[in-house]
Amino acid sequence: MKRNINLMELSKDHHQVLLLIWKIKQGINNQTPVNKIVNYMVHFSKAALKPYFKEEENDVLIFLDDDDQLKKRTLLEHQEILKKVEGLIG
Repeated sequence: MKRNINLMELSKDHHQVLLLIWKIKQGINNQTPVNKIVNYMVHFSKAALKPYFKEEENDVLIFLDDDDQLKKRTLLEHQEILKKVEGLIG
């Protein structure tokens, strides 16, 4: 399926987020020290995750009504994920 050219960059960013999850699973399976996994997650959050969420919110979700359930769910999930990553910092 061809992606709309306007969504290609966002789609690549989404792939990077999915790759993060895969890397975390691989790290756990390979018994990587937890502090290394946490440090990577914190770094990735600052460098890529927060900007990706902002881009998605500003460039995609703006087209949905504020009462749209998908928009509400996405915004809530963004907040929950960032809160959990921040909780790792302590």
